[in-house]
Amino acid sequence: MSMTQPTRRQFLGGSAALLAAMGAGGLAGCSGGSDTGSAAAGSYGIPLGDELTIISLITNGTFTPVNAAAGFDKVVLHALFDTLFVFDADGNLQPCLAESYEQNGFDVTIKIRNDVSFTDGAPLTADDVVFSFDVYENDTVNGPYIRQYITSIEKVDDTTVLVHSLRDDELWKNILAEYIYIMEAATYDASSSYADSAPTGTGAYLLDSVDEARTVTLTANEDYWGGAPEFTTVRVQAPVDSSTALVALQNGEANLVTQIALSAVETAREDPNLEVSTFASWSQQMLGVCTGDQAFRQAIFHAIDRQNIIDICNDGEGEPATDMFSKKIMGDLAGSVEFTGYDPELAQELIAQSETDLSQTFTIYTYDAADVAQCIQQDLAKIGINIEVGAVDSNTYSQALIDKTAQMFLGAFGTDMLTPDSFVELFLAEGTFYYFPISDELRQKVADMLAIPSIADRRDLVIEIMGDMVEEAPIVPLYDKNSYDVYTKGLGGVLPSSSGTYVYYVGDFTNEQQ
Repeated sequence: MSMTQPTRRQFLGGSAALLAAMGAGGLAGCSGGSDTGSAAAGSYGIPLGDELTIISLITNGTFTPVNAAAGFDKVVLHALFDTLFVFDADGNLQPCLAESYEQNGFDVTIKIRNDVSFTDGAPLTADDVVFSFDVYENDTVNGPYIRQYITSIEKVDDTTVLVHSLRDDELWKNILAEYIYIMEAATYDASSSYADSAPTGTGAYLLDSVDEARTVTLTANEDYWGGAPEFTTVRVQAPVDSSTALVALQNGEANLVTQIALSAVETAREDPNLEVSTFASWSQQMLGVCTGDQAFRQAIFHAIDRQNIIDICNDGEGEPATDMFSKKIMGDLAGSVEFTGYDPELAQELIAQSETDLSQTFTIYTYDAADVAQCIQQDLAKIGINIEVGAVDSNTYSQALIDKTAQMFLGAFGTDMLTPDSFVELFLAEGTFYYFPISDELRQKVADMLAIPSIADRRDLVIEIMGDMVEEAPIVPLYDKNSYDVYTKGLGGVLPSSSGTYVYYVGDFTNEQQ
């Protein structure tokens, strides 16, 4: 498997960053719990009716999940279409249109439900599943990424498909849950932009209208195979800043805002009519160091006071990183590589050994974490490294990496699609998008890892590589990120938006005020 070019999804990491520019996230699989207001049980200051309003992270420019460049919101896509698998609140994948599956190495046989119809009444068949995969696989945006996990899907019979995976773990499930929205083959119009209409799906909602502000109105599919949804109308509005979104929530003009900024969370927590869901995301805030010798990079690794960053920039919420990647991505490898983080005395010793020219000023590029960069700037000044904070928009940030002109870059990286071995490949493999100055020995170990077909058999070498990453310090892990969703008290069925990269199944929402 080759991962030579990350998608924008991987590149920006995490759903919030991804969906602001396309994280998800980005996304977090396990809720850290729900912080609720102090209103007595059964009392609701903001009543819920049959209609629901959601403020999205991205403007819907299209309603086909193929046209990623036009922009689409997964809240809407999951309402219009179903997938073979869906996430639960813990980030685990459960069958949806799939009835059952059996995996044999790199091949997976999936039985499709035989009681599902599209919204025009046509039955779902294996032909529609194969068609939907082929459309995505041939798409210039999605195709290269999908092909890193699944090579093809073929029809066995009307209710059975065979998935050919490039991995013998279960990341193929994530692709089927996050990307392959099932559309009706017979009615799909490849020439349409679907800017104001949608392909035929099997989802819990139908597209009713979209206005000039790109507010989307969805109406309940009363014949939905999974049962008619509780809310008859769902409106999905274009994104606004967090303070505006919070006011809309407090006024009852909106009922759900996903991944709201930390600056609005404290106020939301004090409002008895709102609930705040706090959850660990897949993303870890990292500093990439693409310049200097090993002693220089190691000095940076140990000079940064991670707890100070958390206290200043995150209101004390979070913990300094203890793994090379977020704990959610590390899984059972969490804690397998120990390292000392902040050690200013060691940092001074290391910078004294460096032959990197310290008379120059180094630039840290960031598009959403200038405050974090400023903390790093102050820490590195203490060991004689002069830093300029390059606070830029996401396009300029991306271009600096594409042009390989960024000496350092700051960002939150991680999605549910990544595992420790695939993260290693993304950052360090030969020909990858990134250009860290790692040793030939480390690069060869990465190549050796990729030559091992079985993901389980890579385990020991992956641990060894992560140990080498601590020594060579191309990446400085800072802290795992929390995310926050805010919604009207009494709205039920809301999963943490980072159960997957970015998932809401509005057909499962309930009104618990009744």
